[in-house]
Amino acid sequence: MIKISKNTSARKVFLWNAIGSACNAFSTMVILMVINRFYGQFEGGIVTIALALAQQMLTISNFETATFYVTDGKKETGFSVHLSTKTILFIVAVIVSVAISLYKYDFYKAVIVICFCIYKATDGFATLTTGALQREGRLDLAGISLTFKTITSIVALIVVSLATKNLMLASILMVVVGVLWTLFIDLGMVACFLPIKFDFSIKKITKLIFDCAPLFLTIFLFTYIINQPKYVIDSFLTEESQNAFGIIFLPSAVITMLSLFIYRPMLTTLTNYWSQNERKKFFGLVIKVSLILLGLTAICVVGGAVLGVPILSLIFGVDLNGMEIELGLIIIGGGLYAFSTLLYNVLAIFRKQKLMLVACATVYVFAIVVTKPLTVAFNLNGASLSYALCNLMLSVLLLVCCLVTTKKKGVCVNG
Repeated sequence: MIKISKNTSARKVFLWNAIGSACNAFSTMVILMVINRFYGQFEGGIVTIALALAQQMLTISNFETATFYVTDGKKETGFSVHLSTKTILFIVAVIVSVAISLYKYDFYKAVIVICFCIYKATDGFATLTTGALQREGRLDLAGISLTFKTITSIVALIVVSLATKNLMLASILMVVVGVLWTLFIDLGMVACFLPIKFDFSIKKITKLIFDCAPLFLTIFLFTYIINQPKYVIDSFLTEESQNAFGIIFLPSAVITMLSLFIYRPMLTTLTNYWSQNERKKFFGLVIKVSLILLGLTAICVVGGAVLGVPILSLIFGVDLNGMEIELGLIIIGGGLYAFSTLLYNVLAIFRKQKLMLVACATVYVFAIVVTKPLTVAFNLNGASLSYALCNLMLSVLLLVCCLVTTKKKGVCVNG
């Protein structure tokens, strides 16, 4: 059990949040490296699509109730209602992942996909405990938990892979670790600050679901948009192609995850600025974070162009020669997606859920229209291009939504 100290510091909060986010960001890379080295490119393709579907299930178990909880300036909904709702959503995510996997895949692939989906669903559940700790000023504890949960789960995957060379068994143990950690460690830390009680009031849960539905649908579409190329590859190309795309996609995923530790600690500050009508401080902080994301993306683009393909080929033992253009497009798309997630959180503070939903639904339709023909016609080059185009459109539309909202006269409505 992690020892809970009474006090912390801004430095510890930032440090552990950064470490936790970094571990989570690089976990996909480590998992794919383990799979490629121990099992091969075919299994690498299976795990790539498993991780994509798992992200989709994470959005269901999350349902953005945690974002609503953290940015709830008036504290209208109690933790017990959130906890009950999150439990129901986790069960729904598990049922959906099982249904989709058994319908689409053979038993071997289905078991692996289900395991990764359940593991990520625990991450969705843990967003509530993270939000609760953040409200208590102890985001460092959430970072500590995320760090050791990630490391322990990956170690379990590696140990079983070394001992048995059985990917199904390794995936199952990884899930067991994730579930037990969430139940006993994450909830245990929250229990030090809040009573762990359930409130299954149908009226309260229904209200929370309806309040968060626009946010959920928005992030669900967000996730679908970035994973649409993988879904198309899963239907029309080979597992080996999926594996190659998953590998060159990793720098984009790293940018997205690292961006979280840049702005996540600032969400409470941004909420307070907006609630107190301190517009200058609010927009100054948003612009500062945006410039940091731009710099991070630029560094990754340059680094990817010079060393990206050789390094990725060496790490994963897969020949990626000739995929420099695809890698560059994906990194640019990843930077745009990170910027979009920042704007998403800004609009969540504004409580402009419906506006976000319209923007994401528009890009969703665009992704459906362009991704399949581009991927079928140009293979991974087309998939990478569609990813960059969709994220460009998403960031532009969300930026327009922010500008339209802030130009309206009147006082703030969130608290």
